[in-house]
Amino acid sequence: MAGIKRGSIEHFIASTTAVRDMFTNMLNFFDSHPGMTRIASNYGSGGTGFDFTGGANISGENAWAVWTMDLAADPYTFCIQWSQFATFGTAPGNPGDHPSSIGIGFQMAYDSVGTGSVWNGGTANAGADAKGSPIWAAGGGNLVVAPRANGIGGTYATEMQAFGNIMHASQPNNRVQIVADDDYIYIAHDYNDDGGYNTQMYAGPYTPVDGVTPDVPLCMVAFPNAGIPINTDIGTTGNTDTDGEGGVSAADSASTSRICRVSVNTSVLQPVNQPNNQRTPPSYDVVPLSLYLVDGEGIGTYGLLGQIELIKAAFNIPSNSIGAGKLKAFFGSITVAALKTVVDWDGATVAGSGMTRDGIQFP
Repeated sequence: MAGIKRGSIEHFIASTTAVRDMFTNMLNFFDSHPGMTRIASNYGSGGTGFDFTGGANISGENAWAVWTMDLAADPYTFCIQWSQFATFGTAPGNPGDHPSSIGIGFQMAYDSVGTGSVWNGGTANAGADAKGSPIWAAGGGNLVVAPRANGIGGTYATEMQAFGNIMHASQPNNRVQIVADDDYIYIAHDYNDDGGYNTQMYAGPYTPVDGVTPDVPLCMVAFPNAGIPINTDIGTTGNTDTDGEGGVSAADSASTSRICRVSVNTSVLQPVNQPNNQRTPPSYDVVPLSLYLVDGEGIGTYGLLGQIELIKAAFNIPSNSIGAGKLKAFFGSITVAALKTVVDWDGATVAGSGMTRDGIQFP
């Protein structure tokens, strides 16, 4: 859980056809990250590159790309794919499934022993690769693919083509934040720039509690517009939740993706207690997210796993707020008295203020 905090933040696109360009922003950031290596790509239907809309070589519907997290303590591989006017998963993005049938999708895969390639498709990485059948394969241990619908008992357990949603709307005034270090990725999308983030997604590690010894402590969790969904299922067997897909592996059997939930101390995170007046001056408590399994498939699929610590939670603070020194930002619902996700920030920018497609990159 280390490395320099990096981001590509404050991307703003007024157009209702922003999906391609937000995909390109994500691709550019991942390509520039020294801990990520792109290993496969497809320019999409009729596409000739990954330029922004209006460029000489733009991507087409169902374009996709795959990266490895080379410097992560527990390496994993992830894929992003977009469609806006063609059904998600049609050629050359096949097979693929998205909860909304259009949008930008994200999936992650890893092996329980943490070694070997799990990508089962082409690797020329020149825009014409094909996905394998199945898309992912074990690399020496047990394979885990999130979101949950790719796991045992899931609708897409055979080809493992389910993607969680990170952007599905075609509203005007889209704002996207992307933050990462060597271990985690966080993406948030506000689809009408009102400060309420309609989707948030975290992929990366959690810290196990004492006595819990997972083979690979990784998870993918997605948060909807209401903010952090306390004690609510993250992941479905059919990949049907537009804003809440994800999954994690069970500690004693890292062989498939499972439904999980997050929780925080809601007794403390109440309006009367936030900000915390026991400090001078008063300030907001920031707490990790407890992560636990709640999945009826197989054995050992209930119980507390650990805490997500690389993003955290706060309460009773407006979305798009900035912490001391502008080193943290708070995202979530437009409702002030609601949980907000606390993420790393650049130390200089006011959240919600950027007005360019290319955004702001840091460090």
